[in-house]
Parts: sequence; C-alpha cells; structure tokens
Amino acid sequence: SALTNRNAGSATFSSLTPSPSDNENYVSPFKDFFEKIENNDDFGIPHAVEKETKYLKCGIREDALRFETVNYGRLVLPPHIQPWEHRVKVRVDFRDIPLETELERKIFEKIVGSRLKNDTLQISSNLFGSRIENYRHLVTMLDRITLGAKRLADEMTKEAQQATTDTREKEMES
Repeated sequence: SALTNRNAGSATFSSLTPSPSDNENYVSPFKDFFEKIENNDDFGIPHAVEKETKYLKCGIREDALRFETVNYGRLVLPPHIQPWEHRVKVRVDFRDIPLETELERKIFEKIVGSRLKNDTLQISSNLFGSRIENYRHLVTMLDRITLGAKRLADEMTKEAQQATTDTREKEMES
C-alpha cells in the first residue's frame, strides 16, 4: 500500500523511507542532543546562575533603582507624542544609598530637599527628547549627588579636625 503523490512522476512514500538495513547504519547528527533531552541533562548550563551585582559609581546597586515611564499610545496627528512621554522617574530607597555617617545623610537630605519622602528618593528628568538619555541623566545625577554629599562631609570633617588641632596648638603656645 504505497502512498503516491498526485503529481506525475513523483516517487512513492515507501521508496522515500529508509529500509531496515539502512536504519542499522544510520547515526543521527542530533543523537547527542536527543540523549541529553531524554536524560534531563542541563546542556552544560548551571542551574543556579548567579548574576553579578552591578553598582553605580557611588555604590548604589543597580537593581535597587526603580524606573518609571509613561506611554500614552500613538497619536494620528502631529506631533505624534505627548509632552511628558519622554519623562523618566527613578525611585530608590534611602537605605540603599551607601551613606556612612550622619553628616553625609544630612548633607544628602539638604541637597535633594523635598524629593526625599518617606525614606524614598524620587527624581525625574524630561530634559532630553529620548527616554534613554533621560535614564542616563538620572543615573549620572544620582551618582553626582551621592558622591558630592560624601565629598562635602569629608571636607567638613577635615576642616573641623584642622580647626581643633589649630586651637590646641594656640593653647599650647600661650
């Protein structure tokens, strides 16, 4: 019972299938692949792949940043976008910002002002006409704010230490 194609001159189905003697010598190029599937092999991929934690220059973990954008859908008429569509917001918990001393925290709070509410910092950017550029701008601003607060705290601490040593030297002279 050979199946034939309706087109003239085509071979029967039985002539296309290999004979049992051909099957004995045949080795599939996918033999190893199918054996791994049958054995539930992981194909050399570790099950628990740990991602490397990435940090900003200031020490904030990248996964601690929560970005938010808005999409209004496409408009038929020009300008085809809404005014606030490129705005990007970032939220980060205050405890995720690596400030070590109380002075650094106070300086940071003075710099960010009302953007810090309920121990969550929220800053936004609509400076550029691209979400990617606004994202980069926010990350750079967060780096600069944090590093600036740390630098100012260090300078103030050094100045205070210098003032106390100067005062002690004057007292010893008199």
